[in-house]
This record gives sequence, C-alpha cells and structure tokens, in this order.
Amino acid sequence: MHMMARINLLAVMLLLFFCTAASASVFVLDADGRDCKEVTFKNGGKIDSILRYTAPVDAEGKVRWTEPFIGLGLAPDTANWYGKGCGFMAVLINGRLLLKSSTAEMQVLDQNGKKGLVQYSWKDPLADVTLKVASLENDNKLMFKMSLDPKVEVRSILLYLVSYPMGMAAGKTDEFRDRRLATQIRDVQAPAEVMMGAGENWTFLYDGKVRETGPCAVMTEAGSGVGLKISLAQYAVYAGITPPADAREVKFALWEYPRDITWENGLETFRKEAGKAQQDLHDETFEPGAKLKITPK
Repeated sequence: MHMMARINLLAVMLLLFFCTAASASVFVLDADGRDCKEVTFKNGGKIDSILRYTAPVDAEGKVRWTEPFIGLGLAPDTANWYGKGCGFMAVLINGRLLLKSSTAEMQVLDQNGKKGLVQYSWKDPLADVTLKVASLENDNKLMFKMSLDPKVEVRSILLYLVSYPMGMAAGKTDEFRDRRLATQIRDVQAPAEVMMGAGENWTFLYDGKVRETGPCAVMTEAGSGVGLKISLAQYAVYAGITPPADAREVKFALWEYPRDITWENGLETFRKEAGKAQQDLHDETFEPGAKLKITPK
C-alpha cells in the first residue's frame, strides 16, 4: 500500500474510533462518492444519521429521474424518509418545482463540537436556496433550516417530503401495510388527508404491520405560522410543509428510529422528548458553534 494511502487510512480509523468513543462531541464524516456526496452525523445518539445528495442531472446534463425530488436522501435505511436516488424532498414556489436542474454545493460548517452542521446551496431560476442541517450531541433528530432568496413574486411555498414508515413491504398489496400517524391529540389510520390544527406541530409516522425498520417523525416550529399536512396512504406517505408566502426561511426536524425500536416504544419516547425537541428547534441558530476552518483535500 502506498505510504500516503496508509496515512489516510490511519486517519480515518482514528476518527471513527473517537467518533464512537467520545459521546460529548458531534463528528461529521464527509464522503464524496462517484454518484453522490454523503455525510454522516455521529453524535453519540442511538443511530447515526446519514445524508446522501445525488444531483438530479449528471455531468452530461442527463436527467437521472422523473420524480419531483431534489436528490437528498436520509439513511442508513432506504425506507422512512427515502434514502436513495431521488431522495425524500421536493421544493416548490408558486406550484413550480425548484432545484431539479441545478446541483448543490455542499459544505461542512461545524464538526467535532457540540453540534454538527452541513450546508447545501443551490442557484435556481426561481430562487437561490440554502439548506442547513444541524445535529446536536447525544440526540437522534436532524434539524433543517431552508432559506429562500426568490427571483419571482412568491404566492406560495411548499416543501414536500416522502416517507415509507417502518418499511416499504415492496411487492406486497395494501393489506400487508397499516400506515398510521399520531400527533399530540389524535391517532389516524390510512387512508386520510390530515391537516395539523391548533396544538399540533409534530407527526409520528408508523405502521401497524410492517417491521422492516423503526418509525419516523416530522416536527415544525411552533408559532411560526408554518402549516403541516400529511397525506396518509398505504404505501408512500407525504408530508407537506407550507410556510407563509412572505416567509424566507422555514425550520423543521426529522427523526428515523432503528429497527429494534417498536412503534409503541418509539412513540412513548418521542412524546417525552417532544418538548425539548421543540425548544431545540426554536433556539437553533444554524451557525457554527466554533469557527472551524474546513480545508478540502
């Protein structure tokens, strides 16, 4: 093995060791693959969160998929907030899709501290868009802040997220799935269109039959005027986040639970931690905790 390769391998092994051992810090591992850019948040929580970004168009300008999504996936599981290929998020202004023909620039802003912070930036004919993603130490959620600098008059904004709660049960008919949601005040079974009302700013998504992985959840910032609607079907479940038309940023948080967490245990834990999570989301500045200079190699 070449000497430089040995040094790089040793550095990665040491970083992985300290990421596992030092629960008081958040580490962001940046892996630039051939087809996608991947970052792993290792924060001392029960599960490492992995964001995968794949550009919707390749180097020759060929469109990689026809779905409306921008190429940002949440892993390690493919299910829940969809983790492969086209990803789980679409962005629309005035009903028109953004970020389908542009490639994001990704930057690690903070790591090895009290939080990890990654930024994605796009330039689109309708708006310049920045998405910051933060993870806190000993925590299991990812917090997102999307900022918009529109180039057109804005009449509506929609963030459209897709999930497959607790697994896809691929190749199965609907009778093998039992999609459900829980909020602060109610439980709903698919099929249903559910608009969050007063006192509801989070939705816990699960399946009463499928057990391929754990449940998932989404939370919006209370008091921000942001709407949340869930389209609960027996296969894909869609979450529509709708900020006011004059808003130029929106915050939300996502959870994915590992396979060994049942929906009953996950919901009980989520309810206990939801108050702190809401406070975290409200307080988060999405700015680096320490001014670290990240030098690409």
